[in-house]
Amino acid sequence: MGMIDSQLIYSDKQTLATGDSTNTIDFKYKWNKTGAFLQLIGHGITVATAVQVTVKDSDDGVTFVDREVQTFTVANIMAGQCAIALARPLKRFTKLTYTVTGAPGAGSAITAFITEALSSPSIYPSNR
Repeated sequence: MGMIDSQLIYSDKQTLATGDSTNTIDFKYKWNKTGAFLQLIGHGITVATAVQVTVKDSDDGVTFVDREVQTFTVANIMAGQCAIALARPLKRFTKLTYTVTGAPGAGSAITAFITEALSSPSIYPSNR
């Protein structure tokens, strides 16, 4: 895996549980790339069987709406084979919401970030 821009990390080994990502990303200067990917990597996830990831965006950082929703098996997340293709434009603020199927075992964690180059072969297309 290449370098990851710290300002594009939603979760950095965040304890896996249903709820929002640790970070909300602020694209203060409008993200004008041609598109990118949301990469997911699991760390020691046990017991849980699937994770639904909802990408949300907002103009004001307060009122978020669902943009993309994908469900991944824990096996694929642990293998680093999960990514969502994000089409532009993203609104100024984005965050993730995780919905976990099954209670994750102790030490289960997830990392999620935006990247232009994937470290896995499985890509799930944007819904937009």
